[in-house]
Amino acid sequence: MSNLIGSDDEDEFEFKAPVKKLKLEKSPISTDFEPSDDYMEFSVEEDKLVDSKGSKKNSLETSLLESKSIGLSMMQRMGFLIGDSLGLSKDAAKEPVKVVPKHDKLGIGASSKLRIKQNLNRQTVDRYLRTQLVKERQRRATCDILKLQRFCLNSSGDVDRIQSIEQAKSVNCLWRSLALEMVCKPRNGRIIDHKTEASSTLEFESAEPTSKLEHLSALLDYARENHFYCLYCLVEYNDAEEMGAHCPGKYVESHTL
Repeated sequence: MSNLIGSDDEDEFEFKAPVKKLKLEKSPISTDFEPSDDYMEFSVEEDKLVDSKGSKKNSLETSLLESKSIGLSMMQRMGFLIGDSLGLSKDAAKEPVKVVPKHDKLGIGASSKLRIKQNLNRQTVDRYLRTQLVKERQRRATCDILKLQRFCLNSSGDVDRIQSIEQAKSVNCLWRSLALEMVCKPRNGRIIDHKTEASSTLEFESAEPTSKLEHLSALLDYARENHFYCLYCLVEYNDAEEMGAHCPGKYVESHTL
């Protein structure tokens, strides 16, 4: 029988038997397997823990000749013996320059001195605290005085009628400095004479209270008695009865929670 090409060779049509595919079966996983060593269970020996800060400090304080350092071993290989001088001269140093740690921000070459805390006695500390307390009260009083002066200047109507220095000098001495400052500022490109400004300032200084605390106390009394206003409540009450019922006191200490 001939093929399509015309050949009678039957060897080209050999029968090939099908190949059976082997199926690989997975071995069952044993659930009873227990590892012999648990890698999560280990003990830490405290003796092997090294404090980095302490070791660094000790290394700086230890001499190079007393420590087993790489630098010393290299010097010994080159013929150096402990006790010999470093160099050809006999007067040379017998030990490398010791490292002096710097505890400040000065440049290289500046003397590095540790800051020693002074032992201050109790009287000096108390005196310093009292001074700082007085300064803080003065600073707070200055801010409160300016707030009350602005309130009184507006509530009294003086802010609308003051147009000159003479009118500013006629207002209440408690807020006269603010009125003079408002008038003496340059307006419309004109500057008031400095002599007039200086004389008005001196006149005010002679009329105002002697200290900031007295000045603040007088302003607080005026605002409370005439306008029922409390600076620390930030409320202008209707009358004295309402103010007495809701305001805890005159000074800021009464309003502290």
